[in-house]
Amino acid sequence: MNALSYVSKGTGFRALIVRAASLAAVVAVLATPSRAATITFNPTGGGAGAGAITGVSGFGYATSSAIALGLSTPTVGATFNVYYESVVNATQGTTSTIGSNFSINGSASQFTVIAGFRETITNISPTGTITFANASGPGFSTTTASPNFFQIYATPTATGVSALNGPSTGDGSKFGSGLLILSGHLVGPLNGAFDLTQAAGVPVVGPFNTSGLATADTTATSLQGGGGTQLTVQVDSADSGYFVGSLISLMFTTTNSLPFNSVAPLTGFYSSPNGGVPNITYPGSPTSGFNTGTTNGVNGNSLMFQTIANSSFTTPEPSSIIQVVTACTVVPMFLGFRRRRARKTAA
Repeated sequence: MNALSYVSKGTGFRALIVRAASLAAVVAVLATPSRAATITFNPTGGGAGAGAITGVSGFGYATSSAIALGLSTPTVGATFNVYYESVVNATQGTTSTIGSNFSINGSASQFTVIAGFRETITNISPTGTITFANASGPGFSTTTASPNFFQIYATPTATGVSALNGPSTGDGSKFGSGLLILSGHLVGPLNGAFDLTQAAGVPVVGPFNTSGLATADTTATSLQGGGGTQLTVQVDSADSGYFVGSLISLMFTTTNSLPFNSVAPLTGFYSSPNGGVPNITYPGSPTSGFNTGTTNGVNGNSLMFQTIANSSFTTPEPSSIIQVVTACTVVPMFLGFRRRRARKTAA
């Protein structure tokens, strides 16, 4: 049945019915334009009180890992799930002190982020540029078949991530544990590309991990290159004790590279939020874990890469707010007019 539909009454006249969900959809469509914004962030969870940091335009995240689960060798048309996790190590737009345990201004918490979304390779150029497109639907989903989540947790520093350098200090249930303070999902188109390093038109294979830091992943070599992605995340909920003010969406941007030269590859990822422990681990079968093979991007069941990311906060453009208010006001008035007109006709 269409969103705008007619139903017959016993008197023979028709009344226009518009479902509440349809009105919400109209408002959502009108509210898409956005602009950069600053908020007040309080790492203590105390709202606008003591410890609040004003003028925060976004977060920077520590260099970490991301994995393309199900992508063994890049080919056009390949669709795969991407999972990412890290910890906030900068408040952008204002000055703050990040401790060695990733605390902000000496707070008792660090702030870990986990994300999952779906991509498809749309093109590979002769020069080795791989182009990606968003393959996640607009609806919120946390299944491994169609991941679409972005979450930030306040994790006690005593039990949180101490470093992003290896299997014992950078993995485990430390990323997705603690208090969920922000939850969202991907709504906008994903823009992404990765340039493979080539020699005479052939992708170059080199070291996988040159960071000098140990990891449980025994992969020795990897495809080489670099690129990035940018996507829009709609905020579904935000804890007002930490995020003070209107927070509608954020732009999430990543810079990706191979080999790993700053941190060691992680060995556990979340395929769904609030999992308690990582549910994608190394080594694993094609369906329950990941294995980057002997050469990452050539003969494993997944491709892993080093990632550094940041996110900037956005709010609706003033014109969009006016459009939303207009939609919320005019549509109900229109419906009322149509109903009154239908009653007169019936009379």
